Amino acid sequence: MRLRITEHNQCDQTMYSVPVIDEETNKAAGQVIFSQYHGGSIYLFDEKYKGKFRTHAECVAFAKGVEAVLNHMISGMELRPTDSPAANPSPAANPLRSSQIAELSF
Repeated sequence: MRLRITEHNQCDQTMYSVPVIDEETNKAAGQVIFSQYHGGSIYLFDEKYKGKFRTHAECVAFAKGVEAVLNHMISGMELRPTDSPAANPSPAANPLRSSQIAELSF
């Protein structure tokens, strides 16, 4: 995944929106909304990741951070063998038994 925020230089507009594109799939991954009075907001992947910023550089940094985390998570899933303990945790790894969980319910 490589996220790209379209540069937009329309200082005469009080508010504008630009898409965030995943360059690998060429699909929209979110959008950036900027207002002269309130700064900017970024919404990625159906608003699962969102943030507010004052400058375009802060917006790009946020998008690159989300990109890095998601790429790391995806690469970890691909590299993890199916027979690893992390892929198939054993029931003994859970210190609470189902009877104990029922007792903790409120």
